[in-house]
Amino acid sequence: MQKEDLKKVHLAQLDLLIELKRVCDKNGIKFWLAYGSMLGAVRHKGFIPWDDDLDVAMTRADYKKLRAACDKDLDPEYEYQDWDVDPAFGFGYAKLRIRGTHFVEQNAVDSSAHNGIFIDIFPYDNGAPSIEEEKKDEKLFYVLKRRILAKNGYMPADAGLIKRIAYFAMKHCPGSVDSLKKKIEKKIEERAGQSSDYLICHYGAYGYMKERMPGSIFSEIVDCEFEKNVMPIPVGYKEYLTQLYRDYMQFPPESERENRHCIVELDFGSYKIRSTEGC
Repeated sequence: MQKEDLKKVHLAQLDLLIELKRVCDKNGIKFWLAYGSMLGAVRHKGFIPWDDDLDVAMTRADYKKLRAACDKDLDPEYEYQDWDVDPAFGFGYAKLRIRGTHFVEQNAVDSSAHNGIFIDIFPYDNGAPSIEEEKKDEKLFYVLKRRILAKNGYMPADAGLIKRIAYFAMKHCPGSVDSLKKKIEKKIEERAGQSSDYLICHYGAYGYMKERMPGSIFSEIVDCEFEKNVMPIPVGYKEYLTQLYRDYMQFPPESERENRHCIVELDFGSYKIRSTEGC
């Protein structure tokens, strides 16, 4: 993505973040910047300059409140998306999108899901009571998630011949998307009923052992500067970032400073950027 396009994407994503915060504050929903967005806030006071997305997260309890809050209070220029609202959407987390725009990732070229400029909203769930049980959950979710993606037309951007054959087979194997979703939701509810000192994001990109974190990290939310706005991060952000990125204040080599979402189509349509500061 060209530098000027990326800057404009950042401003559009900042618009979405500010709108999400407005809706969440109005409805008593707590969220925090997550993954590279939290790293960007701490290290850059905003976006990582070469990053092309924005991630937030919240507990499952608040995540369940968010859709109704968006139905009621979200600016109509934006839309909330999850796999219940948009059955063609293949992920078990939500996105906030800008209507009338296009921001198409390589893995979603053949998907019919809505594809406007977005920010990701990840739910955090109770972790399994032991590492052994967590590894069992990991295997179960790995298969179910990929079967859902395949049936909804998604294909990994780096897929070679063998992976393409595997996704074709999963797409056409027995089992409806709804039945696969219910298996994931059943396991999440099962863990919700158990006591756990850990929280986990089942849809994070870093693997279960990195994603499984002490709940104390998220026990309080504190303010942090992000593109000249005040945004929330968890009180245990240092532990969080160290677990994911180790020496997180060090910049990666220049060869690794690149967009990672493989955007193949970008169209702002008639959308007018609202944010005038930051980026």
